Amino acid sequence: MALQLPLFPVDQPVPEERQIGRKSSIDALERRLLGVSHQWMIGERRIGKTSVAQAVLARMRNLGAVVLDVDLTKLGMITSDNLASEIVGQARAAGVSTPVDEGERNGLDKALSEIAAHARRIERHSYFLLDEVQLLARIPDADRHVARWCRESDSPIVFVFTGSEEAAVRDLREAGKPLAAVGSEFVLPDISPEDWLPALRDRFEEGAVQISDRELEAIVAAAGGHPRRTMFIAAGVYARAAAQLDRVASSTLVELGIKEAERDRSWR
Repeated sequence: MALQLPLFPVDQPVPEERQIGRKSSIDALERRLLGVSHQWMIGERRIGKTSVAQAVLARMRNLGAVVLDVDLTKLGMITSDNLASEIVGQARAAGVSTPVDEGERNGLDKALSEIAAHARRIERHSYFLLDEVQLLARIPDADRHVARWCRESDSPIVFVFTGSEEAAVRDLREAGKPLAAVGSEFVLPDISPEDWLPALRDRFEEGAVQISDRELEAIVAAAGGHPRRTMFIAAGVYARAAAQLDRVASSTLVELGIKEAERDRSWR
């Protein structure tokens, strides 16, 4: 049985149906990918880039497309062969028959070639998310191999690149670099209070905790509308209120929740 997602998820990708204020962005990104346009999503950490990208890719997967999702921060990748091994593993799990062995030397371009060949056989594009793409610069020749398939005429692989270190991503796209002038940038807009307030109210009600609009406004204002900070405060306030007999998120509990969140090192 799948684990239930918290009411206020803080440090994990959020499925489409639980995202707040992101439907129009998800729809817009889907249109761009269906238009076979590689996309760059660049911005500070924890604003929802990965969640939005994964929501769109989940739609593509439901349509029968091969979808690869590689987070470069989690795999300890230092060579293109490490990256190739991860790609081959995911491709096989998605039903792509590839002769490339996991760990085979110089296998990155071969792995991408086989994914492209599979896409052409089934006449459906494959979609590839590279999360924290700035780390690609640390893997020798990896950007060159990826760029080849971005620039391939009528390429059957569509890439989504996300990155949270803007300067490093810009360097990856500098003139003369393999990924220069590839694709276009997709900007996530701020989530408006008009989206935050009713959604947060519903979440507190779902957890059987009462909270006033004034207190919800205080949470959103203290977080500056930042998704991770908003959820972080709300999670703390909810936990305190749920421990009270009356299960009311009072102004005192909200003030305590805000101060506690702002003291946390992850706030910065």
